[in-house]
Amino acid sequence: MSSFKIDNSISLDDGLAIYQSRLAAAYTTIGQKGYPTPVAPTMQTLQGAVPYRGELPPDITSLTDDQLGTYMGLLSEWNSYVQFQLAEADANLTQAKAALALTEAKLRVMHRLDDEGKKRSNPERDDYVQSEKAFVEANSLVIYWDTVWRFTRAIAWNAEHAFSTISRRITQRGQDIERQRREGGVTGHTNLAPTGPLFGPPNQPRR
Repeated sequence: MSSFKIDNSISLDDGLAIYQSRLAAAYTTIGQKGYPTPVAPTMQTLQGAVPYRGELPPDITSLTDDQLGTYMGLLSEWNSYVQFQLAEADANLTQAKAALALTEAKLRVMHRLDDEGKKRSNPERDDYVQSEKAFVEANSLVIYWDTVWRFTRAIAWNAEHAFSTISRRITQRGQDIERQRREGGVTGHTNLAPTGPLFGPPNQPRR
């Protein structure tokens, strides 16, 4: 009985298409599950609604209770939006790295031998691989998504820091009010001015 070998190799174009289609299918699955897609929040100003990008005023101690609550809501929305963007960048970076690995592997096989059928040295083969257009295109896509991911990660960190800053200020404001109330109870009077609810009216719009 003659033996035969099954060739399970795949062409570069077919392999790249599979990676791309799987990524697209993952996005479709996420959409079908009904997960909400966060959008960038807007802030109401005297000039109307403007995009909010996680900015905080220079002196948050001057903010009123209602303003603190508004900023906390805006930062919560901004965090959700940025985290979604970070996850998307990470998914695209993973796909780009897989495409680069496949491209490099195919090119290394193609350039394993020289024109005379002799095996090339690894440095020589690497030179041929890295000078191929397919490798440059795949590698440039990794650079692109890695850059997007790094900057988005930095923005996400800043967003979390800003949210924590506002959260701590709200906690401190509440502690200050409670401490002054206790001191007023001890002395038999209070000099607290009425400030209203700490977070403002529950139905106050934030956008």
